[in-house]
Amino acid sequence: NMNIKNKLNLVELASEMAETMLENVTEQNGYKESDIIEYLDVDEFGCYTDEAQDLFNKYYDEIYEFLEKQGFKHKE
Repeated sequence: NMNIKNKLNLVELASEMAETMLENVTEQNGYKESDIIEYLDVDEFGCYTDEAQDLFNKYYDEIYEFLEKQGFKHKE
């Protein structure tokens, strides 16, 4: 019988979930990846547009708060 602890890296999980939400919202509302990601330099990784970053931050905060309310503890 496994004794699974309720500890996990909330920062990592909330980031992954926020990213997934942003991708889904983008896709399901008929936007393209290029609408939320801008490439400032050919060799660089893309970064979110300001609007997309604001949405990501909002989702992240809401998800992190939700996970804490579910009793999850952050584990480094």
